[in-house]
Amino acid sequence: MKTKRIVHISETEMHRESGMGRVACHWRDEFERRGHEFVHIGPSAAGPMMHPALFPYRAWRAYARLHRPASTFLVHEPASGVFVKRGIPLAVFSHGVERRHWQQSISDPTGAEGRVSLKERLTVPVRRLRHCDKGIRHAEFILAESRQDQAFIQRYYGRSESEVFPFRNGIEPLDIEASLEPEAFTVLFNGTWILRKGIAALSQAAQLLHDRGVPVKWVLAATQFSAETVLKSWPSALRADTRIIPTYPSDHEARLLAEASVFVLPSVFEGQPLSLLQAMAAARCCITTDCCGQRDLIHHQQNGLLMPIGDAPLLARHVERCFHDKAGRQRLGAAAKTSVQGRLWTSVAGEIVDRVLAL
Repeated sequence: MKTKRIVHISETEMHRESGMGRVACHWRDEFERRGHEFVHIGPSAAGPMMHPALFPYRAWRAYARLHRPASTFLVHEPASGVFVKRGIPLAVFSHGVERRHWQQSISDPTGAEGRVSLKERLTVPVRRLRHCDKGIRHAEFILAESRQDQAFIQRYYGRSESEVFPFRNGIEPLDIEASLEPEAFTVLFNGTWILRKGIAALSQAAQLLHDRGVPVKWVLAATQFSAETVLKSWPSALRADTRIIPTYPSDHEARLLAEASVFVLPSVFEGQPLSLLQAMAAARCCITTDCCGQRDLIHHQQNGLLMPIGDAPLLARHVERCFHDKAGRQRLGAAAKTSVQGRLWTSVAGEIVDRVLAL
């Protein structure tokens, strides 16, 4: 096969310490393993800019400076509008369709992500969503992370089922069994400390468990914010039983998971969370929201537990159930590990490469 030049555009740099960055690294590895060239254009290649909304245009300029035409553009949704109709096949990938998230945010009756300001209502559609809309409407095909996103793209943008490819994220294999648990019952949250990750429901559930006298050790990892900042929105009575880890190197992930009894991710909106996949690979009992990619991965009471968005009382009841039923949580954890065994990165990245090269 003739060598192809894949130009990958994303406002996130490629490194294995972030979700999107890790996914891109595995895609690159598979393209290069097959003998193709993979060129990444991210913020550093785009150069300094006065506002993040300028990234799509700066990325196009960075590509033009290469003076080497791409065989295919592989572009993250928010930058994709600038790369349509350039005479080069365009594959748009989404880690959670932005238009769907926007519609959910401005109409959310639960207020789980907070109020959308008037300024955001006026500026977000212009500076961000128009690129998403243009790219998804005109790309040769779209890579979507969940069945919810796939259905939305088909309905909202009028794309056919054959034009939307539901891709899978992978796992790093972990030699951890469900029976490996810490002595003290420990709940792990692994995600940025923002409303979209469901931190309001998590904090409320933690308070409810404390009020019921359920002894829980909490680990809040990869928060990206200092312990001082996180604790401002965390029950004060739980501070002594809470460990906060703003960042950690990827090779520490296995240790964190081995030291957890249960993994929780009450996110309002996601793509296909790597943190959840890794917790499943570590045979942890996972409690997460019944939406987005979580719904595709977790089947309630079969390999984990699901909850509606923002339902703090149910989240607390799920955690309490796991506390009292060690055999039950280990059964769910073992089933979770089994359900992701076919998701090694070498397999799932190969699916992406096959699809892109078919262009």
